[in-house]
Amino acid sequence: MVLRGLAAVLRRVAELFYGSDARWFREELAESSRELGVRFRPIGPFAKSADGTWEDFSVRVEMGLATPPRQGEAEAEPNLVVHATVSGPGIPAGLTLVPKGEVADEVLTGDSVFDEAVAVLGETSVVLALLTPELRRRLVLLVSLGGRLEGGRLSSRTSTLVRRGVVRRALQSLLALALDLASSEGGGLCERLLRNARTDPQAGVRLANLSVLQERFASTPEARQASAEGLQDASPWVRLSAARFAGDEGREVLEALVRDRHVPDDAAAEAVVLLAVRLPVDRAGPILVEALKSRTGDARRQAIDALAHLRYAPALGPIVVLVERADAATASAAAAALGSFGDAKAEPALLEAVLGKERDLRLAAVRALARVGTVRAVEPLLGVVEAAHPDAETREAVREAVSAIQSRLLGAEAGQLSLAASGDKTGWLSVPRAQRGSGELSLAPETRDRES
Repeated sequence: MVLRGLAAVLRRVAELFYGSDARWFREELAESSRELGVRFRPIGPFAKSADGTWEDFSVRVEMGLATPPRQGEAEAEPNLVVHATVSGPGIPAGLTLVPKGEVADEVLTGDSVFDEAVAVLGETSVVLALLTPELRRRLVLLVSLGGRLEGGRLSSRTSTLVRRGVVRRALQSLLALALDLASSEGGGLCERLLRNARTDPQAGVRLANLSVLQERFASTPEARQASAEGLQDASPWVRLSAARFAGDEGREVLEALVRDRHVPDDAAAEAVVLLAVRLPVDRAGPILVEALKSRTGDARRQAIDALAHLRYAPALGPIVVLVERADAATASAAAAALGSFGDAKAEPALLEAVLGKERDLRLAAVRALARVGTVRAVEPLLGVVEAAHPDAETREAVREAVSAIQSRLLGAEAGQLSLAASGDKTGWLSVPRAQRGSGELSLAPETRDRES
């Protein structure tokens, strides 16, 4: 069987180079010359390759056999393989397109179908400017069939049993791609990026082109125009990028992104950050409080952080509610924020959190109490260490919180001491009055205010 298979392959090779396949190859070249205008240099009667030209492009076509069956596999007629290449000065030499997985650090276009199939290397702005929707579609097809672009050379590899017209079709596809890649139509680089940012059907591609204009060509009219038009884009991510670049003109868009419940949380979160920076407190505060109540996840937590940074007093109550009722991550962010307001009204909610089971929330509440807690918080804080056996970080946070609270007591100075009352109200100690000597202690009567 092995000998019969080997004999079949040898016969096929003989036909390829000395018989009907050689004639077929010459006929295919003649058809390509007739239909496409490719001018091939003369070849010998047994040639398996040919070189030619088409406009300013160089063309090469080679024929061969696909890999023959391995031992033990079913015998089959080997397929014919046509390898075609087109090269020319107009094809970007710095652009590489190969099957996905062959290279790292490729440029992503924002078209998920294209990016999953094709790996692209090259200057990002050039890649995005060149790759129109139609060109991306044809390049996906090329690469899926074994083609590629490397070093200014487009190539395809076609294995087929259907012989008629295979060379012409391979060359027709490559020459059309070469023309598109080398074409100057569509204007210069920034003009092409602007066109793609305006019209590409893929939101990710529009965003990628807009971002390149904003980052690399920020001073150009195209960057300003693309950003102005992007404020009306259907994609919230494009609107966000446009608003970030547009400055004051983008404020209303940012407000709308925060308020629109259909906008993804992470996009709304970025809009929250920009609003907090760009708007005065009296205008940003109400919008951020609204976000506390209507958003979830990252957007809500960003609003909490922004309100804490602004110290917007009307937000205190809503943030206290989040400490008590929100998910653990949000409640922890809310507890941390309460420390920034410097208001002891937050103490009851923080004490409840200190006694809870969530470690991150408890730790955030302890640290917030270090900033806003009163003497009433000391005993519960010490109770955490005694009852919960917390980790070293929590124990250290409690120690620092108690120290911070005691240092804020009226009249406290270096070397003075204050102890909170125990459960049976015995052993109360307070800061000595100013006339007492350094290091003295005074016993407070039971009727004395614990904060004295």
